[in-house]
Amino acid sequence: MNNRLLLIVLGLIMLLGSPGTKAAENLVLVFGEKLGFFRKSIAVSDLHHLARSGEARDVLGTVIAYTGRQPQDLQDLLAADVHIPLLLGHRLLHSRVGEAVLNKASSIVYPLRAPQAGSQALRAGAILGLRLQPDGRHSITLLDFLDAYPSRELAVHIPRLLATLERIGELNEVVRYFADEPLQELREPGTGGG
Repeated sequence: MNNRLLLIVLGLIMLLGSPGTKAAENLVLVFGEKLGFFRKSIAVSDLHHLARSGEARDVLGTVIAYTGRQPQDLQDLLAADVHIPLLLGHRLLHSRVGEAVLNKASSIVYPLRAPQAGSQALRAGAILGLRLQPDGRHSITLLDFLDAYPSRELAVHIPRLLATLERIGELNEVVRYFADEPLQELREPGTGGG
């Protein structure tokens, strides 16, 4: 009964909430260790335009050109659907592990004018951004998240993002080493493992 009530409340919020009033309008890239040291804003409407047309315009086009990537790379990322059952997503985001992930992520991605509300804003954007698919599953894209994000300006702290990605890359190498190297002996005949 409690889960049913939760679904009804979340459904009403999604149906009755006015999408234009609480959505990210700008993705603000923050460079430097001090908040606001150097900022560059990308209009979320430009991300929508890229997703629809494949054309990167204005600041978004400049940022993509600077990185040496192709607009198609970002277009694919914006369109990538992640399937998440609604109740599982809700439970995960309210678990201790979810709280820890949200707290860490909110030091990288947060409302520009209220960084202290980062965890709550991430949780709201994730839950409210879920869409019901025709097959009955829920999914979310990056654009769905931005459209549901409860702040007009979503800051992305670039130095923290890069440092985190570097650590994740290092962690992936460690996991790959311990997962793949010992198993490689089992995969190759004649190496003593098989």
